[in-house]
Amino acid sequence: MSPFSKKASAALISSAVLLASLPGAVFGQTTGSIPAEITSQGKKEYVQIPNLTVNRVDHLATIQGGPDGSFAPSGLQAILTVSPTVGTCTRFATETSAAPLACSRIMVPEYQVRVMYNTKIMDRARKALALGEIEVGDRINVFGLMDVASGQIDARVVRDLDKPAAGMTVQLEDLQVIGVSDASGQFVITASRTAGPCYEYVGGGRLAFPCPEGTQPLETVRSSLRGEQASALRFYDDSRVYQITVPASAKVVDANRQPLNRKEIAIGDTINVYGTMKSRKAAEVTAQVVRDMTRLASEGGFVIKSTGVSSPILTVGKAASMSFGVGGTSSVAPYTWAIAKNRVIYPPLGATRGLPPGMELVTAGVINCITTPCPQADTSSASISGTPTMAGRYVATLQVTDAKGRSAYLPLLITVSETQGNDTDGIEVSVKTDRRTYRSSDTMKITVTATNETKEAKTIVFPNSCQASYDVLPGFSLRSVQLCMMALTSVTIDAGGKKSWTFEHDIDAHASADVATAQRFEVVGHVEGVGSASTYVSVRPAL
Repeated sequence: MSPFSKKASAALISSAVLLASLPGAVFGQTTGSIPAEITSQGKKEYVQIPNLTVNRVDHLATIQGGPDGSFAPSGLQAILTVSPTVGTCTRFATETSAAPLACSRIMVPEYQVRVMYNTKIMDRARKALALGEIEVGDRINVFGLMDVASGQIDARVVRDLDKPAAGMTVQLEDLQVIGVSDASGQFVITASRTAGPCYEYVGGGRLAFPCPEGTQPLETVRSSLRGEQASALRFYDDSRVYQITVPASAKVVDANRQPLNRKEIAIGDTINVYGTMKSRKAAEVTAQVVRDMTRLASEGGFVIKSTGVSSPILTVGKAASMSFGVGGTSSVAPYTWAIAKNRVIYPPLGATRGLPPGMELVTAGVINCITTPCPQADTSSASISGTPTMAGRYVATLQVTDAKGRSAYLPLLITVSETQGNDTDGIEVSVKTDRRTYRSSDTMKITVTATNETKEAKTIVFPNSCQASYDVLPGFSLRSVQLCMMALTSVTIDAGGKKSWTFEHDIDAHASADVATAQRFEVVGHVEGVGSASTYVSVRPAL
């Protein structure tokens, strides 16, 4: 065993704990030679590199007697081929120095770590570890002497952060629910990581750490999901999928930390999870706490009432108004209305946070006066009114607060369609399905119809080939996955005539209907630039 000072060892261990906890996305595990332009003069320096992923392990038996007849250098036990995930390279002037310096070498896709007979090998608890226990996929920290020109490191210390493979206490944030199952009495959530952070709890403290890899790679998940969910995952190149078991003993709450039935968690929801993970590579979590950030219940026993469908459809250039009121009997006037900036649900694919441009919240306001009694306007209602100026999908959260400071919330998903300058007065849109009740294994047939109720023919010019589309809410939007690249098209509807578009929705291929129990879905049909209509269907679990 070569001398290794207590000072340097302590610095390595404390730094390893800190650096191993830094957040970041996992780099692709690429292979290849080191680019010549980032090499140096062949000098060597002591470096520390945390959070390296082991891509390959070559033991002495495979190194001896290589293809050129050479033998491994004396003292060599194994060569680890590793790639950086998160963290930086730190240089030390000497082996015993504790003052960190910047590395001379730029971080590269892969390093060769030579494990010698005198290399100190430790597990995450800093206990001795056998070389044979280091496996492909493990995350390690390395301290050693690096050849700057080649990137080869003679390791003094290797610490395997995945050994022993004991359960980890973790917190994963902003996971998107893509599946829910309640089979055999075990409630399991399938969720993908978007851009949220991950934390590990060590020694009573919360430390950020590289997010787990998940149960399956992105491409495997995409090929199995199909539909909108597969399309959505392309926006998250580092997405991974987790299996989260929610036992009956787990605490399940909404965004206000109010109790929530775990069966209210639905596909498309955004959740935070705190619990234990069997291993970083398996990413199977047993939840102790699940917080559904999409569920915004009341803090004070009252609710916001709205008129119309839950997903209003507006048109660019046409004035519109949506009315809201206070429901329940436990609230106390006067009320204050607002668009809650810190309660915004995670936007669906393609949606923008906030109200559509041209729309605003209109309230009666609260009158401040010095007389008693103080006359007050009716603050129990409010509206979102105006003339939208930009097409798109918008998500916002309406908040009302009573005189005692308690609040209720209502998530809003507002769609604004283009007009294209068409004369659409007198054209009515309707939508129907071939049945009202389905099994999740069925195919739903959706017909969207535009009927000309005037006495003259009308021609509608569409912005592209997407003349009509549909949503099955929550969870699936055909418009989110359509590619509209064709030339302008138009359709003429005779006086009293109609034009229909038919779609087939493969229920079990889309996350909107991964049904463990009977669920109700809103089917919304759109004719671009004309308008929309909605209906409801029930979907039951497949036999």
